[in-house]
Amino acid sequence: MQSTERIDALNAEAESLQSKQPARALELAEEARQLALETGDKSQLVESLLNIGAACWRLERKEQGKAVALDALALLEAMDDPRRKANAWRFLGIFCRELNQPEEAMRACQESLRWAEKTGDETLTAKALNGLAIMRRRFGDYATAFDLFLKALTLHQKARDLHNEAQTRNNIGLIYENLQDYPSAVKEYQASLEVFEALNLKKEVAVTLMNLGNAFDAIGRADEAISCYEKALLKHEEIGSMQGIAGTMHNLADAYRRKGEREKAIALFKEALSIAERISDKRLIVEVCMNMGRLCANRKSD
Repeated sequence: MQSTERIDALNAEAESLQSKQPARALELAEEARQLALETGDKSQLVESLLNIGAACWRLERKEQGKAVALDALALLEAMDDPRRKANAWRFLGIFCRELNQPEEAMRACQESLRWAEKTGDETLTAKALNGLAIMRRRFGDYATAFDLFLKALTLHQKARDLHNEAQTRNNIGLIYENLQDYPSAVKEYQASLEVFEALNLKKEVAVTLMNLGNAFDAIGRADEAISCYEKALLKHEEIGSMQGIAGTMHNLADAYRRKGEREKAIALFKEALSIAERISDKRLIVEVCMNMGRLCANRKSD
């Protein structure tokens, strides 16, 4: 097989494995990138970088993901390729968001939407709308975020794209939580969860179970919240998401704290803190320490 055909085959297989086998997808995309560097084919190199970025998102390799998105954008500057420019900017937005770089993330999401709209591809536009809506929500602009999510939802429904429709409904659930409309949030999360489970998308299932647990917790349905957190923890452990494991343990511990089950809460807080320190998640470290402090303060007052 010629090098160009081999690169195309590697990239095609990597793309097909992104959701279910991201580690293998990353290996294939890395191999494709190396071959593309050897042949000097910049178009195939961009495709390889985008596949690496997709795998990095699922594997929580944020710094690497941002770096390959920037590499792809540098190559795309000289190309008339709005579709891949939209995707590269979208990936950059995702990684900047997860690296707590909100201004960079917002700009990237705006650029992604600008290029997506040039393609006339409604599915690509819907994904870009989702990314921008997530950032609007992060900045507290819930009304704009809600409108953007609804536009994305309409496009995904039109395309019968169940995966991204469910992802959008999950995001709409977060808006309802921000507005303290928890029954509506629960409804959106449950609808999303049903789709993700049917598609066997483990990361999405884990994240949605966490969101559902948070909504149940907010309305005092502690046992249902704990059940969701426990299921989410199993999924995060299954896919090896250390950030997901630590975050879920923290939420589960806090639910037990509010129920008065201190020993369970303390053990989970300590485990969550240990993992958060290991992966250098500063935000989570602060949250765990604050809630452990509350638990200790309550013990002293008793």
